[in-house]
Amino acid sequence: MAIDLSANGATLASMKNIILGSLIILVAGMSLQARQVIQVDGVVAMVNERPITHGEIQMVLEPLMMRWSRQLQGQQLMDRIDEAYENILRNAIDRALILEEFSTREFEIPAAAIDDHVQSMIAEEFGGSRTALLQTLAEEGLAMQEWRDQIRENIAISMMRGESLRGMIAPISPRQIRSAYEERQDEFKITAASHIWMITLRPSPELPETAVAELAEQLVADIRDGADFAELARTHSSDGFAAQGGDRGWINPERYLRAELAAASAALHPGETSAPISLPEATTWHIIHVADRRQEGRVTFDEVHDQLARELREAEEQRAYRAWMNRLRNRHHVHIFERETDSLSF
Repeated sequence: MAIDLSANGATLASMKNIILGSLIILVAGMSLQARQVIQVDGVVAMVNERPITHGEIQMVLEPLMMRWSRQLQGQQLMDRIDEAYENILRNAIDRALILEEFSTREFEIPAAAIDDHVQSMIAEEFGGSRTALLQTLAEEGLAMQEWRDQIRENIAISMMRGESLRGMIAPISPRQIRSAYEERQDEFKITAASHIWMITLRPSPELPETAVAELAEQLVADIRDGADFAELARTHSSDGFAAQGGDRGWINPERYLRAELAAASAALHPGETSAPISLPEATTWHIIHVADRRQEGRVTFDEVHDQLARELREAEEQRAYRAWMNRLRNRHHVHIFERETDSLSF
C-alpha cells in the first residue's frame, strides 16, 4: 500500500525529503553482518529531473531497522530490510510520478488553501499555538516555507489521486460479494467452543492447604448469591488469568483443559458456575463458570457482508491505483540507480 500522502497524514518528520550533508547510521544491537551503513546524500532514483535521495529512504527505513534488529538476525533480517527498502523506494517513486504528472496539468493550488491547512494543523496538532509549530519546525530543521511547500505537494497529490482514480474504480456488485463469501467458506467456519472463566486456588503462606477447600466453597456460595466472578478471580485466583478476572476466552475445553475440568464445564449450562473441583493428585482447587456456549457452524453472509464489501472495495482501489501508476511510468522517465554494496547494503 502506498504511503499516506494526505496533508493531514504527513508528519513533520516525514516532510523533509532531502537531508544535506552525510550521515552514517549504524543500527545498534545488530550483528556485524547486518549492520547497515547508509549514505543519505546520494541519489537512488530519478523521475524525470526529480531526484529521490538516500535520505528519503532512510527516514522511513531507519525506525523499522531499529525495531527489526531486536527481533530478527542473519539472513532473515537482511531479507526483511531488503523487502522494506524496495517498498519504500516504490512508494517514493509513486509520489514523484504523481507530482510530475501534476506539473503537466493546469491545476493551481491557491495560497489560501495552504493557509487553511496550516491553520487547521496549528489548531489540531499544536493547540492553536503558532509558536509551538515554529519550535517544532526548528527542531526538525524545517523552514516555514519549506513546510508550506510540502503541504502544497500533499494537496496536489490528494487532488491528483481523486481526479485520476474516480473513473477507474469499478463498483462492487452484490454478486461479487456473494462469490467472495462462497469462496472463503473455510475462513467463516465456527468451531464449537465455550466461553470459560476460571478461578484457581492454591495453598500459600497466607492460605494454608487446609483452608483452600473452605475458601473454594465460600467463593462458590458468594458467586451463586450474585457476587462478581471476575472481581473474586482478581482477588483470589492464583493463575495467569487472574488479572483478566479469570477469563479464558472462547476455547474448546476438551482440547485446552484437563479431562476433569473439561467434564465439569460440559455439565454446565451457559451462566452456571461449578462446585469446587479438586484434582486428584494436587492440592489445587478450581471453580469454572461457563459464560456462553456456541455450536459448530459458520458465520452468516449478512454478518460478513460489510467486511467483504470493504475488502473488495480496497482491493479494487489498489488495482486501480497500480494501473494508474503503470500509466504514469509509461508517461514519465524513471531511472533507478544500482545500489552500491559498500554504501547502501540492504
